Amino acid sequence: GAFRVTTPIFLGMFLNDLQDEHSPAKNIFLLALVLSVLNICQTFTHHVVFYYTMRLGYSFRTVSIGMIFNHLFTLPGSALDLDTGKLINLISNDVQRFEEAAVFFQFLWSSLLEALTILFLLSYQLNWVSGLAGVGMTVMAIPLQLKVAKELSKRRGKVARSTDIRVRFMSEVITGISSVKSFAWENSFFSTLQSIRMTEVNYMRFSMTLKAVNYALYFCSPHVASFATFMTFVALGGTLTLPKLFTVMSLLQVLRLVIGRAWTRAIETSSEAIASCNRIESFLVLSEGKGKGEQGYDGADELSELIVSSLAASEGAVDTSSVVEMVDGGGTEPESPQPSRDESDQKQKGNVG
Repeated sequence: GAFRVTTPIFLGMFLNDLQDEHSPAKNIFLLALVLSVLNICQTFTHHVVFYYTMRLGYSFRTVSIGMIFNHLFTLPGSALDLDTGKLINLISNDVQRFEEAAVFFQFLWSSLLEALTILFLLSYQLNWVSGLAGVGMTVMAIPLQLKVAKELSKRRGKVARSTDIRVRFMSEVITGISSVKSFAWENSFFSTLQSIRMTEVNYMRFSMTLKAVNYALYFCSPHVASFATFMTFVALGGTLTLPKLFTVMSLLQVLRLVIGRAWTRAIETSSEAIASCNRIESFLVLSEGKGKGEQGYDGADELSELIVSSLAASEGAVDTSSVVEMVDGGGTEPESPQPSRDESDQKQKGNVG
């Protein structure tokens, strides 16, 4: 961060010496060397920091998987009838969020510190009103980003729950594939699976839309901040020069990077990591003396009723709202009568014929 912030200052000094005809050549070459060294140091520091933070994320991921497996082996036989889809999702998708959050977590505080430094430098280059206008236009997007991050955390839980239901449903179908083929229930199961998958895709699409909003703020913030800064400076009677122009634009680009990208990404990954942590905690609180029903680790009963509903659907049409209620935790589906034995025998005879 220090290398990023100081580079625009030396750039302004370099342009000042280029404009000054009486400036000695050795100062110009010295400033050019300083700019090169700053960029090289920034590159090495950036990759070294990311290397160690990624290793930390790998450690979090490995430890989390180990805790899940160790706790699974300590559960009694009565508690082992768990939601297979949720368990697979925990050790594949949820622990991945810790790895991503470890890389960007440091930007939650360092980005704000860099933003304050940039505000001071903008005030020194122009005036405090123009500097406050430029930084303010960028900071104004923070409440929206916080709202988006909060909504992302909620959607992450719904996406994970819908994925759990889909994986467990497929596990049930594959386990009983002989019965499914014998009674010609392929269409009903396929329709149910398609409804579950569409619900999952809808939640994922909304999550991607929220992420697109964050990236839109990232690309728009420097232009809006530059416009506000220069308009305020000229309106107050200031005169723009080439060194000031490039220095201010470079500082605003750094501000876009630390606030529009790094800080936003830190909020996004941290919120997803918190949601994943809550899901893992719901599994780890399963005590050795209690089963899943007493701890709220549900999903199997609701899925069983959904399978019954799919078998009762004559044309394979399943109400998508029932799947949404399962994902949202709003209750179970209404029971539907199972197909009679005569109807199943007729289907089986028709297939044999």
